[in-house]
Amino acid sequence: MIANKPKFMTGLTLMVLFSAVFIAIFMPLFGGKNGLEYLDNLYNSISKGSAYYIDSVRKDVQTIKTPDLTMTLTMKSEVQAQQTVPLFMKAGAQVDQDGAQLTVTGNMIQILNHCLDDAQQCTIMTVPPYPKNMGMTERWRSTTGGVPSRRWILT
Repeated sequence: MIANKPKFMTGLTLMVLFSAVFIAIFMPLFGGKNGLEYLDNLYNSISKGSAYYIDSVRKDVQTIKTPDLTMTLTMKSEVQAQQTVPLFMKAGAQVDQDGAQLTVTGNMIQILNHCLDDAQQCTIMTVPPYPKNMGMTERWRSTTGGVPSRRWILT
């Protein structure tokens, strides 16, 4: 026997509505995608669309007056310098290493365009941002709050 029929009916109605919405979220009702995928894509389009500057930066890169570049970089360690060399070389630069010091020579426009191409691939997520052929692997670590964060480590 039900002691308070109006409250019971309200609770039963809410439970039925919740169940219907919960089931609908996992069904492919949104253009072949379920509700979670649809909302994830919506969030990505909003967040990345408002912070997408690659095309405007690419135009700015083309306005560089003196594209030839020679710079000396001092890395924290010789290992870090060895890991950085292939990244510049993939961008078309020549790199000389002397211990933890790198001398990079190349075309600044070409190097920056290569960086922008990598950023574009990361943004549209067509390929992993740092594939194994660049000598990088993905490692997870826990931050102080216990939330895992992803970083790419040169191997």
